[in-house]
Amino acid sequence: MSTARLRRLAAAVALACLLPASLPPPDARALIGGATTANSPAFVVALAYRPTYGGGIRQRQFCTGALIAPRWVLTAAHCLADDRTRPQDYEIVLGRTTLSATASGEIIRPEKQFIHPNYRRERPWRGHDVALIRLKKASVHQPARLAAKSQSARWQPGRSLDVYGWGYTCVKETTSCLGNELQSAAMTVRSDSQCGTALGTMHNATIICSRTKGSTLASGDSGGPAVFQTSSGPRLVGVNSFGEINDRYQPKIGGWNGYAEVAGTALAKWVRETTSVSR
Repeated sequence: MSTARLRRLAAAVALACLLPASLPPPDARALIGGATTANSPAFVVALAYRPTYGGGIRQRQFCTGALIAPRWVLTAAHCLADDRTRPQDYEIVLGRTTLSATASGEIIRPEKQFIHPNYRRERPWRGHDVALIRLKKASVHQPARLAAKSQSARWQPGRSLDVYGWGYTCVKETTSCLGNELQSAAMTVRSDSQCGTALGTMHNATIICSRTKGSTLASGDSGGPAVFQTSSGPRLVGVNSFGEINDRYQPKIGGWNGYAEVAGTALAKWVRETTSVSR
């Protein structure tokens, strides 16, 4: 992988959720080229800095996640892999389609967070970009289930996954496109070889890639779910990990996106073991 590619990928991850010394925290960027969607069932959650950091919920949201059990949220490791993003620094917004709809959903504080031990913030292309958050109390909303390895035909190259996130909906990230409604887009899965040719060596065992005309992930989408739909609800395949950016450090529409693959991999085993042992 070229030095330029490495720097751009690292920047795409590093910009996701850095908490500055001054308040409020930086605006989160999110899904571009998507469409407003209902959070039904209400498994998509928002990670937002606490109100003491200043600004409204739209300004404080910094990452996305998925409710996978009544007291457990799955998100990206890079959302939390910072000494300044501790459980006391943020809250989880559940059951909302519109972030600013304060009369709907619920807000629950984190009790503890778990970052995958093999994740390396400075080397995101090495994969393992997953983290778990144990909530202080159980959510009333319906969780999403992890997809089974036997369902892997649903995320083979050429198939699409529904990807979710909140945040800005334009590349320039102006106030006029600050997100408030949950967005989703159908992202086209690409092969490991295509991804490797474009970006260089990736940790294929824990990363899957997509590239979709007119759409891209950006840092506010980090940790959000990539799923396929079934008659009994969504099945979670991946966790939004990175989005390619251009030379101006803006989201690259139609660029490469990466997801931590949590279905049928060692990451799924870690999720099961962590949520079981750490109850």
